[in-house]
Amino acid sequence: MNNQNINTEIDYPYVIFRLNNELFSVSGKYVSTIQQFPEAIIHVPHAPSYVRGTFSYQGQTISIVDLRLLFGWKSVEEEYQEFSDMIEQRKNDHIHWVRTFEECTRENKEFPLATDFHQCALGKWRDKFKTKNNTIAHHLNKMDAPHAAIHHAAIEVMEYEHDHKDGTNDEFKQKIVHQVVNQMMPQMLSILDETKRIFRDLEYREMILVLGGEKPVGLLVDEVIAVDDLVYEQGGKLSESTLKKGLMLAVQRYKKTKELVLELDVPGIKEKVDLDD
Repeated sequence: MNNQNINTEIDYPYVIFRLNNELFSVSGKYVSTIQQFPEAIIHVPHAPSYVRGTFSYQGQTISIVDLRLLFGWKSVEEEYQEFSDMIEQRKNDHIHWVRTFEECTRENKEFPLATDFHQCALGKWRDKFKTKNNTIAHHLNKMDAPHAAIHHAAIEVMEYEHDHKDGTNDEFKQKIVHQVVNQMMPQMLSILDETKRIFRDLEYREMILVLGGEKPVGLLVDEVIAVDDLVYEQGGKLSESTLKKGLMLAVQRYKKTKELVLELDVPGIKEKVDLDD
């Protein structure tokens, strides 16, 4: 009886995940489990900056490698803090605007700030701010009506003062200021605060891909999209900036969404982590 060669190689699916608004993959043959970010991790002194710490899994100590930091990108925490700080600055810009409006109306002074809601600091930011996240974009749209109403209130007061120059403490003006300070402004600030929460909830879906082997490593990713088959992109070439990272293998395509996916060089990543230890 002749021996025949039998191809026993398993065709593993890929774990597809999002990282810094791009799609990446690793072959399922390397991944022993996928889990949420541990509630408690142990920070490792003098470890490379991309090592977030360690956690225990099935009796083994596993280092968490933040792929964003490994690739020279901002961590999710840094990204959120920058976004949060930006929102706080925009809030403070308009708090100052409203306080100036209130003071000028009370003391019958000329209002020196922008009445066009596109021209104040918040409005300029709002017009320039772009996001790929439809949820955040839709939520920020809710801010436009109260923001425009606040500025319209200032115009109303200025027009009223022009027509009633002797009414320094007019009830009409006090009513408008009350509406701005106690209704419109709190509504707008609440929307901005909620934007921070939405951003955090959307971005903080971090998952860990535990790579098996003698020395397991956990890859921290923004979000796991699917475990599925991918096809290699014919003629797909890695960009020069991607090649410089030296940890990508090829360009793939996810047929379900038609998106391009970058395949990670898992042995290369594990080797780099071992060398940096």
